Amino acid sequence: MIAWLRAVFTNVIGALFSEWVTPATGPAYPDLPQTVADALARLPSDEQALEQTLSFAKDLYGEADARCATVESKAASLLGATGVTGTLLTASAGLLLNRSDFVERTDLLPFGLLVVVTLLTFLYAAYKSVRCLRVSPWAQPGPLTLYQPAVSSLDLRRQWTAHLLVAKTRNDSVTDEKGGWLKEAQAWFNLGLFLLVLTALALVVTAVFGSAPDPMATPPSAP
Repeated sequence: MIAWLRAVFTNVIGALFSEWVTPATGPAYPDLPQTVADALARLPSDEQALEQTLSFAKDLYGEADARCATVESKAASLLGATGVTGTLLTASAGLLLNRSDFVERTDLLPFGLLVVVTLLTFLYAAYKSVRCLRVSPWAQPGPLTLYQPAVSSLDLRRQWTAHLLVAKTRNDSVTDEKGGWLKEAQAWFNLGLFLLVLTALALVVTAVFGSAPDPMATPPSAP
C-alpha cells in the first residue's frame, strides 16, 4: 500500500512539473543569421530562387506573429483562471473560518496554512503569467527598409528578404522566452490545483476527526 501511494505521488508530481523549464535567453537559433549583412551573404542571387525565398520569408514572419499571439492568449487565459480561483478560495476560506462552529479553531490551523500556501502558489503563477504578457522588443521591417541603398529591383528584394528573416529570428527568441514564462506559470498553476485538492481533503479530515467545540466555552449571545 505504501509503495502504491509513493508511486501515485511520484506520478502526480511528475505530471505537475513535466513542463517546468527555464525561460529561454539569448538567440533562439544561433546558427541562423542575426544581422541583415549576414543574411544578405547567404541569400541566393538568382531572381527565381530569390522570389521563392521572399515568399517563404513572408510566411515565416507571419507564423512568428501568430505564434507569439497564441502564447500571449494562453497566458492571459491562465492569468484570468488564476485570479478567479484565488478569489473563490479566499472567499470560501474566510466564510468557513468565520462560521467554524463544527470544530475547534485550533484544529483548523493546518487547513489555514494550506490555504495560505495555495494562495501564494496561485499568486506566483499569476506573476509568471504577467511576465509572459509584458511588452518585449518586437522586430518589424518598416518603411525605412525600402530606402536602403539598392542598385536594382533584385537587390531591393534581397534586402527586404534579409530584413524579414532576421526579424523572424529575433521574434522567435522573444516568443521562446514568453513560452518559457508560460510553461512555468502553468506548472505553478498545476501545483496550486494540487494544493487546492489537499486543502479540501484537510478540511474534510478536520471536520471528521477534529474536536467538537465545547458549548460551555461559547459565550451566550446577546438578547
